[in-house]
Amino acid sequence: MSIFGGRGGGSSGGRGGGEISSSSSGSDKGSSSSGNEVSKSASTEVSSSHSTEVSNTVQSSVDAQNTGIEKASSADGAKAAANKASANEISSNSANALERKGEKAQENTEKAALSNKEIPRSGEKVTELNREILEKENQRIKSDFETFAREHWQEEAEVKLQLINAALEQAEECYSKVELIAEQDEHLYQYSDHTPNRHIRQVVEKLIRQLEQLKQAAAEHPETWANTFSNFKGENTLIYAGVMHDVGMAGSADDRSDFLKAYSDRCAAHDPTSKDTVGDIIRKNHSGESAMYILSQRENIQKLNAQIQEKTPVGEKADLINADEAALLVALHSKSANMGGGTVLDLSDHQKILDYTKGLKEKAAKRGLEFNDDFLYTIDSQTGERVANEEAILRVATEAMALRLGDSFRPSSDVQLTQSGKAVHIDVSKVDKNATNLEAEMNGAVVSFYNENGIEETSHRLDIQEELSQEEWDKLSEIDKETLRNVHSRKTMSKAFAVGEKNILDMNPGAIANDNGTIYTDVYLRDGNLCPCATAFAIGERFGESNTGNMKLRDHMCYRIHSLEPITEDRKALLQFQLQNEIEKLNNKEMEKALKARMESNLIEDGSVVVEEVEDATESHKSAVDEQFSERTNIRFEFV
Repeated sequence: MSIFGGRGGGSSGGRGGGEISSSSSGSDKGSSSSGNEVSKSASTEVSSSHSTEVSNTVQSSVDAQNTGIEKASSADGAKAAANKASANEISSNSANALERKGEKAQENTEKAALSNKEIPRSGEKVTELNREILEKENQRIKSDFETFAREHWQEEAEVKLQLINAALEQAEECYSKVELIAEQDEHLYQYSDHTPNRHIRQVVEKLIRQLEQLKQAAAEHPETWANTFSNFKGENTLIYAGVMHDVGMAGSADDRSDFLKAYSDRCAAHDPTSKDTVGDIIRKNHSGESAMYILSQRENIQKLNAQIQEKTPVGEKADLINADEAALLVALHSKSANMGGGTVLDLSDHQKILDYTKGLKEKAAKRGLEFNDDFLYTIDSQTGERVANEEAILRVATEAMALRLGDSFRPSSDVQLTQSGKAVHIDVSKVDKNATNLEAEMNGAVVSFYNENGIEETSHRLDIQEELSQEEWDKLSEIDKETLRNVHSRKTMSKAFAVGEKNILDMNPGAIANDNGTIYTDVYLRDGNLCPCATAFAIGERFGESNTGNMKLRDHMCYRIHSLEPITEDRKALLQFQLQNEIEKLNNKEMEKALKARMESNLIEDGSVVVEEVEDATESHKSAVDEQFSERTNIRFEFV
């Protein structure tokens, strides 16, 4: 995402006591990058005046828009209240996580505020301060993860932690390469970090929480989820996939020494018909490349499995890592992944998953690798033919959904990093607190990047082109000018990701309603008054994961919005309106897909030639699709 985009064997009673280790070299180390960040206190200072009245003219416009939303939702008011009343309490894990993060934010207030308010432009002071904060945050993330592991797995925790650390060690070389590649590509330069000590550990925790929620839904609400999610036992395959899910951002699995060699002839610099940079190509292929990497690691996976088996108590079935299933999971983890068998947007479409494996098998064969999909089939005893194993496919769909959602639940950090290892500094001190649209809101935001020496890299300021004088602009090379033009052209969206994601303190799977199995996701904001348009934009990315992952989630998913700072009524109305807009964007995308499918299938009544662009479709065609269009996204949100 751009920042602008039954368990296995336990340790008690087990045989042997040696640690699970990887045969690959490497170390479990954090990034050496440094940064400045907006603290909670600094954000509060900015938001303290957010209760200022919006001008009558602008407020009237917002009120008029909200009236439509209120009317549309009034019929569901009683039901929503009933659902909320009947829902389980927020899970203790979510509540504890919020409490711990609140405490940590308070502990870091002084230093983080200093980092935000005193930003020297000479490197050394910034370097010392940021490295100290960054190191402490990395240690906190690691400590929080270990606390979660011990609470969740209890007596099995040490074995699980050893497995995760061994997998992280195995993947370290790839994730280091991810940072080096991102430094060389404008598109990847500003993506969120993928460091093992930060994002990867957080994803593993989130996907395990999400897996437990989906399994609980299947067990407690079979009338809704029995044929959608599986209440299976075992987690190690998914854990391994979680650690490895983004190693493909390092480029081709069989050519890591020179990533340009594998991709440069397909990017815009060499192909006039392409608009993609090398980074664009890598991003689009990263799910499949992650799968290829896992398939190339069978020997290491076998060694891990041998050690898991050794630590499994006698008489218990070992929770072994299935390399092929792990490869399929990482190949499916991104909604944009395409392996030649089509994009799997809906994980409840089991046939689509089977078709997708064909593309994965062909891709592996071209690399001299084997992908064995036998785990998705059984053998008919009479005919000897392979028959789809619905239980196995259901397990994969459940795991892939947990991985997709877990990957999207990125919490904000005291120090925000990019994939290229740079620190991000966000200054919202000049944001118009009365702005009612994303562009106006982002005009006052400044997002800057700092290298590992604490020096601001002005060529990557998202608003630098506006600030350069004509003389300064003329001195730049044509390459630098083009870079700045590209960044400038998408700066509003880029800023919105950075600012919006910073405001999302944490996300966790929440309770499950007792009435119809509604699945809740708790979203904790630092300050709901701060940049509501950008905040809604970032939350909308999370809506997208639920929307594409499973059709039923569209009708049974509810995001509950919490804020550490009380939200004023005018900011709440704007945030609510913008969140509803994000849901409508998803519906518009669905409508566009339906219209394209209609045209591609030659179902246009007047027999006209099928057009390539939806914009070229006539109003009658759009109207016909609109009348038949039923798969509207019904994801809900509530304020707590």
